[in-house]
Amino acid sequence: MQNSRASHFKSRAGCRTCKRRRIKCDEIKPCCIRCLSGNRICEGYGIVIDAPKRPTSKIIKIQKAKGHANSWSEIQPKVMTTLDVIPFLNHSESAAFDLFRSQTIREMSGLRSSNFWKKIALPACYSVPAILHASMALASAGRWSQASRKGYHPLGSDLMKLDTVHYYNKAIQHLKIHVAKHGDLSSLKISLIACILFIALELSTGRFGQALMHLNQGRKLLHTTSSSKLSAKCDSKVSTKTARLLSSFHSTEDEIVSVFADLDLQATYFGSERPQLTLGSHSSAEIHGPKSQFSLALPKHFSFMQEANQYLVIITNKCLQFVGQELDHDQHTRQNESSNFHRQYLYKTLKDWRKRYKEICSKAVVSDSSDTWKQYSSLMCLHHTWLSIVLPTSYAETEETDFDSYFREFATIVDLANSILSEDASKRLSLEFGLVAPLSWTVKNCRHPQIRRKALHLLTQAGREGLWEPRLMTQLGRELILLEEGIEKLEYLDLHAERSYGDEDLVPLERRISTVSVSLEIGEHPELCITFQRKAWSYGQCIGMETIIRRQPYESLLPEE
Repeated sequence: MQNSRASHFKSRAGCRTCKRRRIKCDEIKPCCIRCLSGNRICEGYGIVIDAPKRPTSKIIKIQKAKGHANSWSEIQPKVMTTLDVIPFLNHSESAAFDLFRSQTIREMSGLRSSNFWKKIALPACYSVPAILHASMALASAGRWSQASRKGYHPLGSDLMKLDTVHYYNKAIQHLKIHVAKHGDLSSLKISLIACILFIALELSTGRFGQALMHLNQGRKLLHTTSSSKLSAKCDSKVSTKTARLLSSFHSTEDEIVSVFADLDLQATYFGSERPQLTLGSHSSAEIHGPKSQFSLALPKHFSFMQEANQYLVIITNKCLQFVGQELDHDQHTRQNESSNFHRQYLYKTLKDWRKRYKEICSKAVVSDSSDTWKQYSSLMCLHHTWLSIVLPTSYAETEETDFDSYFREFATIVDLANSILSEDASKRLSLEFGLVAPLSWTVKNCRHPQIRRKALHLLTQAGREGLWEPRLMTQLGRELILLEEGIEKLEYLDLHAERSYGDEDLVPLERRISTVSVSLEIGEHPELCITFQRKAWSYGQCIGMETIIRRQPYESLLPEE
């Protein structure tokens, strides 16, 4: 007897839970109604946001702003062209998600991380329940944090906090399924994306300890993966476990690596003495000379600005690894040949990067370049200048007066930071390694009165960058200047006057602070315990260390004026 049933299309796009149960899925995203009505956790539909293949052309000439824009759009995971409605969200959930996609995404998108937020995190919300609820938690946390800083009514602030905790818990509940799937690349991506959202959430509420906990978990995931895209290798020469990450900036994995690379650099000064990730490149150039953990072969030419930035991030990673190594005093002296070789190698790599960077800039018509392009370029020059001071002053014998030879470099850092902030003065949270660390470093080590005050003033205009809180760094910098200069009130002088580089107004050596550390004492009125250390001198000889402790209210927790 012939079958009279009409033929039909068999969908294979159902959620993972329905596929495993072998039942028909209604394919409602990000959670199917069949799973929800049966009180089951919908595992979602996976992430389908792979990027296209690498372009065939080796060099992209930057001659117009339009051509430059093309180089920025080489990462092209799926983009949400419309603000689709997720049907099963209630009113408050819809409002939280709408806040995430309309405001949080825009605020979190920086010069380098916009592709992650717009083309990876946002599309994943429509197919992965864990990412959806994590995004709603992040948006709700932003509202809660803003309400607390502005001194809103406690009842409204408490309701926002409850919403944040509710979405946070639901995200973790959905995420447990993916965490349990060891070796599954799609689940690994979901876990890492959620980890980044959790880090941003904790940072937006000032919970730095919890943010570091999530960061450490994310770094462990990067270490343990066996994916070809997120490859991990142990370096036998380094005592702590590190990962060599190949970041080509052409796929979902590479964007995730880029975000973690920035967070890892920030954590160098918060609980880590050096970066925990060892970044590599896709360059096939041959490394000349002895190979080490600091070796890096630059390409003969940079194809586009993003590639130049990629290599500068890798160089920054290697420089901070070198400077932050737990070496004996004798191993970091000027007489140590091995240490000197690595320092000179990294310094030469910095000079080679600068040469290739100038070549690509010469192909761009400055008058046609966009403001974003100019900010991108200024930020790279700022980081390069900062590293050009960090490396030569990393000897064990370095005295505080040795920084006086770099006033012009410090002035360059301040001028570049000023140009960036004049284009973007919004005080928002970003996960990128940007201005706060170099400006804070300038305030501490530059004793030129006008330059360090200008750097301190710019810190008050900067937004939060991951673990770097500019209000905290401003408070520390202000106390440092008052202590070193022996004054009771800080005056900013004329920040726009012509600079002179004489030494008549410099802080004497015996008053200069060597190290600054801070701890937060939690209580009814949170206090900062700031510990300063400087060398004690007698007849031109160092006879020990002097410790000075200051206690102050934690200004970052006070309501904004």
